[in-house]
Amino acid sequence: MSYTAKSVILDIADNWGSSDYLNIRSIEFTLSGTPISMINTAFSVYATSSSPGPFDPWRAFDTSLTKINDRYETSWMSSHYNITNQRLIIVFNSEQTFDGITINNGHSNGNDTDYGAKNVKIHISTDAITDTTYNAAISNSTKIYDGTFDQHNASNSADDQILTLIATTVLEDMAMDIELWQSKLNDAPLDIHVAQWTEEDAKLDIAAYFQSMTDMPIDAQAAAWARKNNKLDLFIGSQEIEDTPLNIQLAKEDIKNILLDISLADGIITLDAAMDIALGDGNNITDIGMDLMAIGTIPSFQAVYAMNLDSIIKEI
Repeated sequence: MSYTAKSVILDIADNWGSSDYLNIRSIEFTLSGTPISMINTAFSVYATSSSPGPFDPWRAFDTSLTKINDRYETSWMSSHYNITNQRLIIVFNSEQTFDGITINNGHSNGNDTDYGAKNVKIHISTDAITDTTYNAAISNSTKIYDGTFDQHNASNSADDQILTLIATTVLEDMAMDIELWQSKLNDAPLDIHVAQWTEEDAKLDIAAYFQSMTDMPIDAQAAAWARKNNKLDLFIGSQEIEDTPLNIQLAKEDIKNILLDISLADGIITLDAAMDIALGDGNNITDIGMDLMAIGTIPSFQAVYAMNLDSIIKEI
């Protein structure tokens, strides 16, 4: 993937063991595998420290300089003994797009490779960043690298390392329109940042959830699995059954061991229920809205005769 930045910030924790200096020969940006030409008039550079003389920080980014032979005039080097907690920043004159970074770590004719930078974090920002304090806050930034630069091999060569950069979004390859998706959850709390980390803090994993529940209206917080008063959960979208024992309109199958057992047009008397209602059995349906089928023929239902049908219907 590509990145577009006004500034690129390197926070360098340490080097490969030297007690004298920290040194980088070149930092090269690429696009589709091709190096982007950079000369020192196309950008500004800032560093926590630099050695006096021809070791200016801009030299690490100028692609016209050689990556081999002596480091003199061809690399950035920290001031003496400042070997940890260094920040190096490039600010492009105009925003630059790139998809790769190549490092040629510190060396001089293949020697002094222990000067090279080791543990490094790289951020990009859409702002012009000039604060060279190590690990200082960076406005409008994204981390694209957090790892180790290889120590240059002990040879007078361009020992390039292509960095493995961090993708800036975990949703890039998802077939999802974030704006449209959010419109389906108008009243649902959603934390995109937390969601990217797969249900951290019991939130919502967007990728897994959206693929399995596409176009289903849902309450992201309750996740459609809430049971109110331990009554009935039909698991139909975000519909919640709240204060009634049964929602006949949404019932799709037999509900066992509750006050009413709905048997849709199958003519079966369910013995484990207090009462069975059969709809569509060919008998006249009265204005009370149900037809009792042969209740008196089943001993376990004798006690039902005393029930007040009006109150049952009202409860439904």
